[in-house]
Amino acid sequence: MKTGSAEIIAIGSELLLGRIVDTNTSYLASKLNEIGIEVIFQTMVGDDRKRMRSVLLQALKRSGIIITSGGIGPTEDDLTREVISEVTGKKLIFHPRLFALIKSFFDQAGFMMAPNNRKQALIPAGARTIPNLQGTAPGFILKTEPGPIIAALPGVPRELKRMFVDTVQPFLIKALGRKRGLIETKVLKLCGLGESRVDEQIGDLIRSSQNPAIGLLSSPGEIRISLTARGKDPQETSSLIAGMEVQIRQRLGSLIFGEGEETLEGVVAGLLEQKGIHLGLVETFTAGRISQRLQNRRTRFFKGSWVIPQEGDRPLDSSPLSGEEKALTQAREIRSFLESDWGLGVLVEEVEGRQVLYLGLAGTKEESYSHKIGGFSDTLPDRVAVMALDWLRKRLVEEGKK
Repeated sequence: MKTGSAEIIAIGSELLLGRIVDTNTSYLASKLNEIGIEVIFQTMVGDDRKRMRSVLLQALKRSGIIITSGGIGPTEDDLTREVISEVTGKKLIFHPRLFALIKSFFDQAGFMMAPNNRKQALIPAGARTIPNLQGTAPGFILKTEPGPIIAALPGVPRELKRMFVDTVQPFLIKALGRKRGLIETKVLKLCGLGESRVDEQIGDLIRSSQNPAIGLLSSPGEIRISLTARGKDPQETSSLIAGMEVQIRQRLGSLIFGEGEETLEGVVAGLLEQKGIHLGLVETFTAGRISQRLQNRRTRFFKGSWVIPQEGDRPLDSSPLSGEEKALTQAREIRSFLESDWGLGVLVEEVEGRQVLYLGLAGTKEESYSHKIGGFSDTLPDRVAVMALDWLRKRLVEEGKK
């Protein structure tokens, strides 16, 4: 059992039935990682005494910190406190002062307290109570000897979050001290390759590196590479991440467009401002997605756009020109109309049964690009928007280089 490792147990049959989405587990995992505590297991269990007992007994054997959410309300199926009492051998003790606080919550709200709320004042012997300033379900922290720390929290997210930050987090920081270490994560973002192709490029690093650990997360047109390092201090974790980042950048180069919270449109807007280039845009197929992303950056260097509707698989255009010529023509026209420095045309047409993306750029020089595309119709416009923005980003990076 690792002293500084944690396990999160989400309790509630409504979670297993899909009636409620569990957001507590992701919140707790994030907050624990922030203070250097590694989450090694996450479990979801229904309101069943036997199954809850099995899950908690297993957690006691393998995890140094156990945090439960849910099951500490007043009803018959709220069994968390009883099961924790059973598996730890700690008798439930009635706390009159805690009961008075629970009753005062009802009095202030103008409600009559039901008799079953009395069970919420039962806490395992030796446990520290966690005040609940937003509800009637107080939590508790039980430090077993020589076993793990158990923290029981309510399932209501706003109550859980307040109680964790106010009480549980400070308690864990003090209790673990130097044993916590530090966990630091850095995210690199890239476009232009699918997840499997990225794995081909850096798969050996993913498999061989334990610290930092490397993970991939894919979304339409974008891949995130997370580097998570553990160490005794910020200098150690930063050094571990920096060394691995150098290797990844050497292999993926300009495919990496940003890091952390940076967005592709934010990087493009920043480059437009840095280079002093005003952009005009024409887009079909994407229904204005590119314009919207750039407009959200509120940069004066995006001068405006034309969004051309699409009929089926073809835009409203009967021109005999090729796709690349059409995209370039659109780029020239928007550049002239808006008196911008650059014009970008984005066009999708069907050619021999396949959809093809055409991009045209009219600026200090003219360039065009074409690429066969495919995929689900509901995500393809977003992918095209990302591809167009990334192509524009690379042209901006090259601008001015000799």
